[in-house]
Amino acid sequence: MKSAELVRIPLTANFPSDAIELLRAGKADVFGADAGLIASISAGYPGGTIVPGAFNTVRAAAALPKGRSPAAMARLIEILDEAKRAGVIQQAIDRAGPKSGVRAAN
Repeated sequence: MKSAELVRIPLTANFPSDAIELLRAGKADVFGADAGLIASISAGYPGGTIVPGAFNTVRAAAALPKGRSPAAMARLIEILDEAKRAGVIQQAIDRAGPKSGVRAAN
């Protein structure tokens, strides 16, 4: 890793195909991205291997419009906590179809 060169590519609609082209052209030996993107890149790059584990955590957030009461914020947190406990969020992730590495936080 001491002699590795980090090559960044813009996140566009062509991101998976751009990443595949870097690998095919020999301009990159390894590619890292979140689990959803890496699954689509791997699907388009026969012979590619997804290394298990994670080097990054992608967090999602929920927000309320400015000026909402603390009670509204507390209710939103309550709804999200219940959705996680009941498995609703994990079921949505599973339906979205990422191949690996994606799970609802506790």
